[in-house]
This record gives sequence, structure tokens and C-alpha cells, in this order.
Amino acid sequence: MKHVLLIPADTRPVTLELPYHLARVAGLEMRSSLLEILDQMNQPGNTAAIAEWLRREAPAGVCALGDDPVAHFFHLVDDWLYQSRVRGEVQRALTEELGKPPSPYDLDELQWGAELAFEQRLSPLAHSLWQQYFAPRLPGVRLDLDWGRPRLAWPRLSNGVLPLRLVQEEG
Repeated sequence: MKHVLLIPADTRPVTLELPYHLARVAGLEMRSSLLEILDQMNQPGNTAAIAEWLRREAPAGVCALGDDPVAHFFHLVDDWLYQSRVRGEVQRALTEELGKPPSPYDLDELQWGAELAFEQRLSPLAHSLWQQYFAPRLPGVRLDLDWGRPRLAWPRLSNGVLPLRLVQEEG
């Protein structure tokens, strides 16, 4: 039986329990880091303990996300660039504009400005990430990033839609 290691983003059932059920259906054994070291929604995860757990559990040379560079890129853009960086910047800009934090449930008339700020901040970061770390490392393939206009999935800052696709370059 194949083994899979999981480092969930937090302790919500969708990120913790659902992968276990999917792994079982696929005939995989899944192991996860201890709940105490994960993000608990009101306190950040213990990154040093998570790294130590991964060093202990994973064989050398194993990549946690697999070997698909597009999946790596998407996860970095969504999780690292948007969720941990751009989202907070947009939230702060809206708070300054309003003089108070916007509603977490409905941006209402602020959605257009939020999407513009989202696009202006995220697009150059994503392009830079792609050009510096991903484009040069796709052996034998010349691909370019076709980045559409990122937008909010609904009128709140929690999720963005990242319309990206790879196109083969001519020549």
C-alpha cells in the first residue's frame, strides 16, 4: 500500500478529514502531522514543528505536492501570494478608505475597487514568480503564462479566481 503524508492548512474538516476519506477510496494510507502543531484558526501553526515532522516522516527527495510545476505554481500563488500577502494588503487598503474594516460577508459597492487592488497587487507578483522560478525549470518545454484578470469569487475577500493557463510558445 502506498503512503501519503498530509500537512493540512488547518484543522477544518475539509482540509483535514476529507483528504483521509479520498485517500482511503484510492487505496492509500495517509498520515498527517499532529493536530496540536497545525493552524487552529485563532493561532498560527507551529512551522518549526511541522518542518521537523516532515523531515522525520518523509523519505529524502520526496516532494509534498508531487512533481507538477503548474500545481506548485498555483498553490504558491493562491496560498502564499494571495492568502498570506495580497489579501491582507487589500483588506488594509479598504479599511483605510472606509475608516473601518469592510464587512467580511459582503463587500457590496467596494467589490470593484477590491478586485482592482487584487489584480494590481497579485498580477506582477505572480508573473515574477513564474519567470524567476518556474519558466526556466521546465526542461524541453517552452511555456508562457497566460494570466487572465484575477477576480474575487464572490463579494468577499476570502477566495479569488485565478484564471491562468499555460500556452506553448512559438519557435
